[in-house]
Amino acid sequence: MTKRIAIAELEGVALDWAVAEAEGLERIESQPPLIRHWLDQYGTPMSGTWCPTEDWSQCGPLMDEHLYRIDKPVNGDKCWAQTHDMKTIQGGPNRLIAACRAIVAAQNPSGFVDVPDELVEGE
Repeated sequence: MTKRIAIAELEGVALDWAVAEAEGLERIESQPPLIRHWLDQYGTPMSGTWCPTEDWSQCGPLMDEHLYRIDKPVNGDKCWAQTHDMKTIQGGPNRLIAACRAIVAAQNPSGFVDVPDELVEGE
């Protein structure tokens, strides 16, 4: 089962999963609730966990590839990320989350994704 979630509200493992889906990464393990093991774009198993919402070494290259700009917060506001197409802008409490949301939103123009129930926190 899945739950439809607004991209602007995605966080944690659900957002990590959505980024992997947007990037076309293949899942190689599905032990709920940590569906975080993936094959990279070349089909090579990634070591460690897939967590671009917390890991600059994973999110940094995605930012370079997909983002035109990312703004730091001003006066306690959100960070904002904009993709190269200049059409997709998403916010978040930090740069990693804003970037991840923008990457997912660029692939999902509806503004929503269907996330597996086991990844939805607080349910």
